[in-house]
Amino acid sequence: MPNEFRSFPFEIRAEGEGKEARIVGHAAIFNTFATIWDFREQVAPGAFRKSIGEDDIRALFNHDANYVLGRNRAGTLKLSEDEK
Repeated sequence: MPNEFRSFPFEIRAEGEGKEARIVGHAAIFNTFATIWDFREQVAPGAFRKSIGEDDIRALFNHDANYVLGRNRAGTLKLSEDEK
């Protein structure tokens, strides 16, 4: 199966130094089409609200569960929705 490729505008940056270093950015941009293989998808505002409030979410490097960057229930991942 080919790797997933999402073509939407995004920004991810590293901030801080040492123990305070963190990755900051948007995992998805609302109302913008993303091309995934042979189809396109668009995420609506509010799509993640319930999951952010209820689920145990993990940020993974390259979608690989062996490389957990952070986890909301562990306090190492902070998630929120904004207008973007």
